[in-house]
Amino acid sequence: MFERLKISMETFQVEAVSNRYFWRGSFTPLGPIQTFLNDHQRPYVILREAEIVPLAPDRKVRGVRRDSMTANKLAFAFLSLLDPAEVQRIQLLPSKRPVIFYLEDFAVQGQLHVNVDAKDEDLIDETRLYYPVSDVRLFPIHPLAVVPTGQVPLLYLNVTHLQTYYVQNG
Repeated sequence: MFERLKISMETFQVEAVSNRYFWRGSFTPLGPIQTFLNDHQRPYVILREAEIVPLAPDRKVRGVRRDSMTANKLAFAFLSLLDPAEVQRIQLLPSKRPVIFYLEDFAVQGQLHVNVDAKDEDLIDETRLYYPVSDVRLFPIHPLAVVPTGQVPLLYLNVTHLQTYYVQNG
């Protein structure tokens, strides 16, 4: 009776950053990644083969590795997907804008995927928590104990951590 029901769940190699911590591991969202990240009913993600490290250079606690870790996705400033082959399987809006974002600890340069008719000054709204940004370069604003991968094919930006942004013209 249920043999036709096949739920395909994809696994992604990810890094995530909050204001205090850095995570690395594999992540298998329940359904499409963008839908899962924006699902307010599911505030946690499970990372497998995971590691968490404090970002502060003067940290008093070392990093920890575990087979599995549960993390609050609302705390993430961003979640980076590291493998270009994995990113190719994600459906994104084809329209994009070159944008610079400023977060507490990072400047993020990349291509924000938006509706074609979105105005430059109104690209972010309250309809989603996480926005996809492709062809990303990350720039730490101050010294950190651990630095995430500097160039990634896709990053999901949590807009609650956004300080400011602007469209990069020319």
